[in-house]
Amino acid sequence: MGQDKIKNSMEQGQHPDELEKARLEAEGWQRASGVEFTHTTPLNPATGKFEPKEIKTPEDIKREYLEKYGPHGFTEVLLVHTHSNESGLGWVEDPYGYYVYLRRPRDKKSEQQNQRPKVLEDFITQRKIQSADIALIDQLASFPKDMIITELHNMFNMFHDRASQELEGLIKTSQDKTKTALYQAALDFYNKYGWQASYSLIRILEGEII
Repeated sequence: MGQDKIKNSMEQGQHPDELEKARLEAEGWQRASGVEFTHTTPLNPATGKFEPKEIKTPEDIKREYLEKYGPHGFTEVLLVHTHSNESGLGWVEDPYGYYVYLRRPRDKKSEQQNQRPKVLEDFITQRKIQSADIALIDQLASFPKDMIITELHNMFNMFHDRASQELEGLIKTSQDKTKTALYQAALDFYNKYGWQASYSLIRILEGEII
């Protein structure tokens, strides 16, 4: 999909962010969940105005995502500005807001898909996991099986809908970087898909066929 087509679709009221997402997914990119911002806009008491304040640069965002997802085969990061529909103005680009897209080398992606167990592929299909969240599943699958059993199984089995609070507490108190990364990945998945899907995924990663 070319830029002219995107521009025409914008004029017809279609969301430019979703059009761009479709175009990039066709090129092998996966959009991460959420939006990243380079600035906040706090109120300046001296002027009475909301004034942008930089909190990070686009390069900072790219580096953070490569550090987080690089171990899982992602080698490229692309930032794309978000848009909002402003009354009387139409779709307006946010100069400080970005969607983050990740991409593996094509052969690496195919290799990883071939190595992913069928039960996990079935889980992704049946649970309608968004393409951007498959990286979370691959990240969780990269942790040792005994760590998943020890750190996640009993907690999810015991706390059910309170598992998110438990994970948040563990993230704050953990002194082990590997366990902290495990807790964070589990929390990110839980926040999007809930307890039942999360517990099913944990059982799959433990080696149980469900």
